[in-house]
Amino acid sequence: MKQVHGLGYGLTERNKMIGMLGTIGLAAAKTLVVSLLTEKMVLKLTLTLLEWAVDRTSNEVDNHLVKMMREQLQKTGVI
Repeated sequence: MKQVHGLGYGLTERNKMIGMLGTIGLAAAKTLVVSLLTEKMVLKLTLTLLEWAVDRTSNEVDNHLVKMMREQLQKTGVI
């Protein structure tokens, strides 16, 4: 087995460790981001994405549904 920078680990063991630390780091970042987002923020983002998608279609049904959703969220004080 090859020595890597005098650490005594082979290349495959080191790559596995780096991969595992990367996975742990991504999971921690995801948990942090999700915990920082409030329900209100998620609803606003969802509404924004829906409005963006609706603007790119030609039917009126989805326009009406998103408009009703926005009105209800405004009425309840969410946005």
